[in-house]
Parts: sequence; structure tokens; C-alpha cells
Amino acid sequence: MRVTARLVRVDDETTVWSEPYDRPASEMFAVQSEIAEKVATALDLTLTSAEREALDAGGTRDAAAYRAYLRGVDRMATADRVAPEGAREIVDAFAEAVRIDPAFALAHTRLSAAHSGVYNLGFDVTPERVSLTRARQSMDRAREISPDTAWLHVSRGRYAYALRDYEQAIEELTLAQRQMPGASEPARLLASVLRRQGRIERALEEFRRSQQLNPRSSDLLREIGLTLTILRRYDEALTEYDRALALSSDQVGLYLEKSTALVLGRGDVDAARRVQEQTPTPTDPYVVRRAYRLDLLSRDYRRALDRVLQSPRGFVDQSDLHPQDLLLGDVYRSLGEDALAARSYERARAFLERERDQRPEEHRVHSALGRVYAGLGRKAEAVAAASRGLELCPPSKDALIGPTRIEDLARVHVVNGEYDAALKYIEDLLALPSFTFSVKMLELHPVWDPLRTHPRYRALIAAGR
Repeated sequence: MRVTARLVRVDDETTVWSEPYDRPASEMFAVQSEIAEKVATALDLTLTSAEREALDAGGTRDAAAYRAYLRGVDRMATADRVAPEGAREIVDAFAEAVRIDPAFALAHTRLSAAHSGVYNLGFDVTPERVSLTRARQSMDRAREISPDTAWLHVSRGRYAYALRDYEQAIEELTLAQRQMPGASEPARLLASVLRRQGRIERALEEFRRSQQLNPRSSDLLREIGLTLTILRRYDEALTEYDRALALSSDQVGLYLEKSTALVLGRGDVDAARRVQEQTPTPTDPYVVRRAYRLDLLSRDYRRALDRVLQSPRGFVDQSDLHPQDLLLGDVYRSLGEDALAARSYERARAFLERERDQRPEEHRVHSALGRVYAGLGRKAEAVAAASRGLELCPPSKDALIGPTRIEDLARVHVVNGEYDAALKYIEDLLALPSFTFSVKMLELHPVWDPLRTHPRYRALIAAGR
């Protein structure tokens, strides 16, 4: 193994320090630590104990375990978080690292955080919440091996975040920041927690701080773009999405979120469709689902129907937990094919009621079931189910997802013909930060057509222009 390390002063390109290393590959970890120590000395830095610990290549001397660990770290920065496959790839990489070296404490902390992330993103659909159990087990194992590692605070923070124990998460992540001031991950996770709390401006500050520490991360630019979208600062969000795409053009979620910002901010469905058509995986279920939404906005119902029929049976994706038959019912209703809509809604009802009985605390299932009941004309049950979804996940508990539960309840009231009740929730929704709803969306989406002549609707549109 041959390495030439140089420390260069950027203002005048003067070499401050340089040294070649010619060592057996087995000494990779020792060389890494030695270089870091010499750079710190040349910069006249005093390393903290936590920073010296960080030089230890993550607590392993097994090259294969370290490669698996680095693959997991890389996937955390680049994997598409809109897809369960990306989250599973991260878990698999860290799981391989600890399988190769069971005493690799840092890999255990990362594995714990990855399992918590699977749950937090809604990809764990098991009634037993298996991901959280595994996250706890990996965290406990890391504590047994190395109770003082700073990354243990990160895994604890991620675990508390998944449990919606925001104050505990903030406490752990603040401790991690103090011990690792140069690491971007604690600031990023802290920003995510603050965003769920509804402290959106503060979350934006932390995302920007994290991005300054890790400026090559397209994923952090994407998080900044999403946060600006939530704040309805759409032009700024589009700038960040373009910066992210310049760094990484293979993340499906970047195209989808940029497309959404174009619709929410400008009402430009054609531009949004052009962006989505650039996605590297056009047959991905998430891409198909977003394209279906654009078809609805442009009222191309036959095309929307074709897309839904391409989607998998059962849940179309893991974000909304909407089964294929719910989407079929909605598009058949838009086409005026009431008998086909009723049959689709009935199949969706049976499917979702089984899911509800297995997972009674899953807010997404209740909200979806509310929409199905409304499609079947079961008005009281529809309101009760959608209200239960909102009760389980109100904006006060989850400022990121809670507004979508309000939107679902408003949809139910519209289908029920209860327009004043629907408009009350729409007014509430427009007063909240949201990454799915805006005045432009209110104007475009056909679900709100029955409200177009209502004076309160007209007032909302006029106020938003």
C-alpha cells in the first residue's frame, strides 16, 4: 500500500506538510491513524479523547468488516429514502460488518440507527415493530463493547426519535455534537427531530450546519430543499434540489421532490412531469405513484388508470399505505364508472380492515380506511376512521406527517358532501407548514372540484394569489 499525504494551505497553495507511506496493506488502519495525528500536529490542533477514538478506524482491525461498514456509511449518504430497498441495503451492510467482527462497536451503533430509520420512515409494517427491537438490541450490544463511544449517543437519539420521544432525542444528539463537533450526522438528525416538532426554521439552520460540515452530500441538500418546501419557500427549494442533482443524479427521491415543489409553488404540472421523466428508474413504484398524481392533476384519468394497474397489489408504496384498490376506486369514480369504483373500494375495505385489526395504532391505515368508507358512502364510519388517523398523528405530535392526516379528513368530508367541514380543515391545513399541500394544489386537484363555487373556497384562492 502506497500513500502520499499532503497538507496544503488553500490561500496560497503552499505545502505545509507532506509524507509518503509505503506499508503492507495489513497496516492500513495504523497508517490512517498516523496520518490523522500528523495532520493535527501540523495544524497545531489538540485532539480530544473522542477525536482520538475516532481515529481508530471505527474499532475494528478486520479489513472486510471495515469495507462493509464503509459501504453502509456510503449508502446512508446516497440511498434513496423513498424506497424500502435503500434502507434495507444500509441495514444489510452494517449487519455484515458486525457479522464479520462481532466486537465492532461503531458498526453496532450504525446498525441500531439504521434499524430505527427503517421504522421511522414507515417501512416496518410488522405488528411487532421488529425494527425497533433490533435497534435496541444493536444499541445494547454497542454499549457492552464500548460504553463511551460518542456514536452511541447518535444511535440513542435515532431510537428516541423513532419512538417520538423528541426531548430525549435532542438530549442525546446534543451530547453527540459536543463530543464530535466536526461530524455532520448529529446536526442532521437533530434537524430531523426539530422538523417533526414543528420548529421548522430551527431545523433549517441545523440542516445547513450539517451541510457545511459535509458539503458534498446531495442528501443534505435534498433535506434543505424539503424543509424549504415545507416552509412554502418553493423557489429556494428548487435551487437546492438543482444543487443536489448536480452532485448526484441517480437519487429517485430528488426528482420526485423537485417535481412536487414545482406543483406546490407554481402549479406547473407539465414542468413537474418533465422532471419526473428524468428519473433513472421510471418503473419504480414510487415514480409510478407520483406520475399517477400528476395524471390526476391534469385530469388524464385513463392514463392514471393505466399507471395504477401497473402498480403492485396490496400497498402501492410504504409512504401512505394506500392499497392499489383505493387508488383504483378513486380513478374509476373520476371516470364516472361507479360500479367498478364500488367493487374496488370494497376490496380495499376488506384489505385495510385486516391491516387495522393487526396494527390498530397505525395512523396511515385509519386514514386510508376513512377514504375507502367515504367512497362506499359510509359517511359516519369514514369520518370516524379519518378522525382516528388524525388523533393518532396530529401535527402537534408530528409536524411533518400530521398535516396529511388533516388533508385526508378534509377529503372525506368533500366526498361526503360536507363542504363547510372540509373547508374548515383546509383552512387549518393552509395555516400549517406542509410538503404536500398549497393553494396551487387546492386549485389543481380534482378532489376539491365540489368546493369551487363555495365563497370560503374562493376567498382562500384569492388570498393565496
